[in-house]
Amino acid sequence: MKSVERIFQGLICLVLALALPVAARDDKEALLKEAKEFFNRYVELGNKFDPALAELYSDSADIQNVRYYQGGKTRTLKLAAPEYKKMVAAMMPAAKARNDIDTFSKTTYTVLGDGVKIQSLRHSTLKNYDSWLVLLLRKEKGGMKIYQELSQSRP
Repeated sequence: MKSVERIFQGLICLVLALALPVAARDDKEALLKEAKEFFNRYVELGNKFDPALAELYSDSADIQNVRYYQGGKTRTLKLAAPEYKKMVAAMMPAAKARNDIDTFSKTTYTVLGDGVKIQSLRHSTLKNYDSWLVLLLRKEKGGMKIYQELSQSRP
């Protein structure tokens, strides 16, 4: 009887061992799909100058922007999420008046634990320069949110 139990336990372990990688792959694919949809919404809201873009950020997000000046000087600006969210929403009418649209290319998605890193080359059509944008996303109440943004800009 014990040998039958051992065989049965062995079969259960084998089934679980084969099923877990499939479940992990499915979870990763679902997370990547959600991140791609999120980024498409991010771009769409930005191009429509919709203040709802600010709501894609977590209330505790870490926002950092490295500003590059002529002559090689740089300045890193760090903003608290509530301040940044207000600023994004308030700047939309001015951005719309200037038709300040960004385009994105070379976008990559990388699963990092329970979140996703999105890296994209952003092109400012108004100022005609390219810069890297990195968004780190994770699920919070209400869905996927940006919990860290690392960006570059020029005056």
